[in-house]
Amino acid sequence: MITLYIVRHGQTVDNLENRIQGHTDSPLTDLGVRQAEAIAERLSNESFTAIYSSDLGRAVRTAEIIASRHKLIVKTTPLVREIYLGIAQGLTASEFAAQYPEEYRLWSTRSVANRPPGAESIEDLTARCAEFIELVLREHPSGGKIAVIGHSGSQRGLIC
Repeated sequence: MITLYIVRHGQTVDNLENRIQGHTDSPLTDLGVRQAEAIAERLSNESFTAIYSSDLGRAVRTAEIIASRHKLIVKTTPLVREIYLGIAQGLTASEFAAQYPEEYRLWSTRSVANRPPGAESIEDLTARCAEFIELVLREHPSGGKIAVIGHSGSQRGLIC
């Protein structure tokens, strides 16, 4: 049996700016590092078989802080990367609303059905996350406790 611990990265500079990240990257803030240290402390008594992370820096940094308590190497994978958000990536919510008012309105009212132009679909995100689950099952046939550090989008995809 595998027990999967799903963890979101700590706060980033872009989070503070209300910037839409997607596949763009932003460093952890001081608070984000403290959040990563807090979850590392909370998980310090767990015996992890492996620690996986999105390949985006904000998740990798969070994963490294957790992994340091367990003497494990972080295995990075794009399979649990945040959802790609097309033209919205890198913009603040207000910039997206000003530059693409109709697209923003649709996305903000029903994001599952209305994606920003060029964005990854929820179905594709879920398929990527399912592929990650299959990878974990293949890599750990004897089971164990696995930590995966990702993003709010990939957390949802993993749960689905």
